[in-house]
Amino acid sequence: MENIDKLISVLFNARSDNREKMLSDLVLTVLYKANGGITISNIVSLIKELFHLEPIKYEVEKCLQILAESNQILVIGDTFKLSDNTIAQIYTNIVRSKDNRDKRFESFERNTLNILEENLGKEIIHKLWEFYNEYLLESFLLFGRKAIDIFLPYKKDILPQNDNLIEQFREKLGSDYLYAIFKRIIVEYPERMSEAELRHLNGLASRAEKFYSLGIEKHEYEKINELQIKNLIVIADTNVLYTDLNLHIHQEKSAISEIVRLAKDKIIDFRIVYLPRTYKELQKAKKPLENLISREKFKESQIRAMIASNNLDALAKQYYENLLRNSDFPHPADNITYASTILNQHGIQLYNYKFAKLEEDQEYFDKKVSEYYDYQRYYNNLYEAKGSSVRLVKDDFKIEHDVYLREVIKILKERFSKDFLKYICLTTDRSLIYFDQYLLRKEGQGMHEVINPNFMMPSLFIKKIRPFIPIITNNYRKAFISSLTAPTVHKESESEKERTILTQKSLTYFKNLGIDDEDVICSIIKKELFLEELSRHEEDNSVDEFIKSEISKEIQDLKHQRDSLENEITNQKKFTEEALLKEKSAKVQIAKEKDSILLEKKIEINDLINKIIEKESIEDHLQKLNQEQAKFTLEKTIELKKALLEEIDLSIMTLENSERPLLTIIDKKVNIHKWHLSIIPVLFFLINCYLIYRIGWDKMEPYTYLLSLGLTIISYLYLAILGHSLDPKQYFYQKKIAIENSIYTEFSFDKEHLIGQKKRKAELETELVELSFEEI
Repeated sequence: MENIDKLISVLFNARSDNREKMLSDLVLTVLYKANGGITISNIVSLIKELFHLEPIKYEVEKCLQILAESNQILVIGDTFKLSDNTIAQIYTNIVRSKDNRDKRFESFERNTLNILEENLGKEIIHKLWEFYNEYLLESFLLFGRKAIDIFLPYKKDILPQNDNLIEQFREKLGSDYLYAIFKRIIVEYPERMSEAELRHLNGLASRAEKFYSLGIEKHEYEKINELQIKNLIVIADTNVLYTDLNLHIHQEKSAISEIVRLAKDKIIDFRIVYLPRTYKELQKAKKPLENLISREKFKESQIRAMIASNNLDALAKQYYENLLRNSDFPHPADNITYASTILNQHGIQLYNYKFAKLEEDQEYFDKKVSEYYDYQRYYNNLYEAKGSSVRLVKDDFKIEHDVYLREVIKILKERFSKDFLKYICLTTDRSLIYFDQYLLRKEGQGMHEVINPNFMMPSLFIKKIRPFIPIITNNYRKAFISSLTAPTVHKESESEKERTILTQKSLTYFKNLGIDDEDVICSIIKKELFLEELSRHEEDNSVDEFIKSEISKEIQDLKHQRDSLENEITNQKKFTEEALLKEKSAKVQIAKEKDSILLEKKIEINDLINKIIEKESIEDHLQKLNQEQAKFTLEKTIELKKALLEEIDLSIMTLENSERPLLTIIDKKVNIHKWHLSIIPVLFFLINCYLIYRIGWDKMEPYTYLLSLGLTIISYLYLAILGHSLDPKQYFYQKKIAIENSIYTEFSFDKEHLIGQKKRKAELETELVELSFEEI
C-alpha cells in the first residue's frame, strides 16, 4: 500500500467507531491482566507498558463510561474492574483463539507437506509456522486491510509481493534452503487456505483498521503538511472558561481539559482564546459564587458534616472536599479574580481584535438579537406542541453575548478563513449550538445538515481533530503487533444483526440479477468473507460486478467439482469392477482350499475314531476328559483364590498399620472428653465448698440447691437436644463413634473398606476350605 493510501486509511478510521472499539479492547485486556480494581491512571500506564502506546486519557475515561453502561465493567469508587460475564467471555475468546491457532497449525503442517511432498520434521515445520505468522503481521503493518489481497486466491486486485518484506526473513531462517521453502509456501499456500485461516486473516484485517484509527505515525504525520491542522483559532465560550477554572461540574470537563492540554503542549497547531466581552461576563459570576459558598472558617468536623448531609451542590461539595485536603485551598470566587492569570498559565489568551461593525452599528446588532428571540419562540412553540414542559429562557445580557459571539465567528471566517476549519467556538450550551444550526439551515435555504457550524461541543471537537493527532509510541511496530494479538470481546448480537441485514441485502441483489438457484446462492453467501466484501462494494457502487464475479467463480467451482466428481465416479467404477473380479477369483480359491481342508480333517477324524475304538469306548474317553478338565479348573480356582487372599491380607495389614496411629488419636480424644466431663462436677463441688467456707452455709444453701438443680436441667436439655443417651455408658460409646468418624474423615481413612476387606477375607477362607474338600 502506498504511503498516501495508508495515511488516508488512518484519517478515515480515526473518525469511525473503530477507535472506540480498539480502545475498548485494550482497556478490557488491561483490566483482565490486572485481575482486580485499578484506577484510570493505572489503566493508561498499563496500556503504555503492554501495548507500547500512550492513549488520550479523556478517551479512556469515555471508553470506561461506555463499558460501565453496557455492564462490561464495574465501577468501585475510583477503580474499575471487569464484570464476571466479561471475564468469562475474554477467557472463552482466549481459549477459542488457542484452539483456532492449533487448527491453523494442523492445516499449515498438512498443506506444507503437500506442497513440498517431503517430510521436514516437526521442528522445521514449527519454525516455518512462526515466521509465516510474523510475515502475516508484517504484511498488515505495511499494507493495512489491503494485505488480505496477498493471501486470498480469488482476489483480482493482487498486491505486488514486497521483496524487501520477504527478504528480511532470509537471515532469520538461517539457510537458503529454508528461505526457498518459505517463499514457496507464501506463493502456494493461499490456494490451500482453510476456513480457520480465512477467519484469522479477516480478524487481522479488522484489527489493523482498528489500530490505524488510533492515529498517524509521528514521522508520517510530519510529511503531510497539507493535511495538518495549522493555526486554528478556538474561541472559548464563558461556560468553557468556567470549567477550565474549575467553577463548573460538567460532563464535558474531561474533554475541555484534554483540549487545553493539546493546545498548550502544541500537539496540534491550534490556540484557545476568549473575547473581552466573554471575560466581562465571566466576572459577573464572582458575586453569585460569594453568595453560594461562604468564606466562613468552619472546623473540619463541621465541613465533614455538611458533606455527609448531601445538601450541597456539586461545586460547593467539591470546594469543601478540597478544603479538607488543603486548608489553604482558594475560594472559587478567587479564581474569577485571578482568571486572566490562571487562563494565561493554561495557554488560554485574550483575543483583542476589534469588531467595529458589532460595536458601532447598534441597529445591525439589535436585528441579530431579534433573530435569537425569534428562535426562542420557535423553540418553545415546538416543545409546547409536543406537550413538553421544556422551555428556553435566557436573560437579555446572555442572549446579547451569545449573538455577539456568533457574529464574531462569522466575521473572522469571512475576513480571514479560506480553509474549511480555521475558526470555531467551543461551548457546552446546547441551545446556542441549536440556535446556530437553526440560522445556518435558514441561510442554506432549507438544507437539513449543517456543513460548517460556528459552535461545537468540546467532545465533538476532539472527535473531529483526533485524526490529526500523531499516535504516541516509542515503537510503532511493537504497538501494532501487540495490539493485533490482544484478546477481543465481541458483541455477538450486533454481529449477528449485521450479518442478518447483509444476507437479506445480498438476496435482493441476486433477485435483481435474476439468480434463483438455491445451491449457487447458498454456496456464495456462506463464503467466509462474502458479506464483508459485499458491504465494501456497496460503498463504491460495484455490487453487481462483484456478485457477477462471485457467481462466475461459483459456476467454475461447480464445474470443477462436477468434473472431479465424474472422474471420481469413473475411477470408482473401474476400481469396483477390478475388486469384483478379484473377489470372484478369491472365492473360487477359498472354495478349493476349504474342500481340501475338509478332506484332510475327515481323514484325521476317521483315524482318531479308529484309535479310540481300539483302546476304549468313546463315552469313557469323554468322561475322563471332563474329569481332567474339572480337576484342572478346580486347581486353578484354588490358586487364584489363594493369590487373592494374599493380596487381601496385604491390604488389611496396610490399612491396619494406617489405622493404628488413628486409633491412638481416637482413644486420646475420648479420654480427654471423659476427663473434661469428670472435672466439671469436681470443679463445681470445689467452688461450692470454697464459697460455703467464705460466705457460710446459711447464705449459700439456697444457691447451692438452685445451681445443682440448674446444672442438672441444663445437662439434661443439652443431651436431649443433641439426641444423646442419658446412660453414661451409651453416651460415651456414641461419642467415641462420632470421634472415630471425625478422625477417619479428617485423615481420609476408609474404615468401611477395611471392614469389607476383612469380611471378604473370611469369605475366601471359607471358600478355600470347601474347595479343598472337593479336591479330596
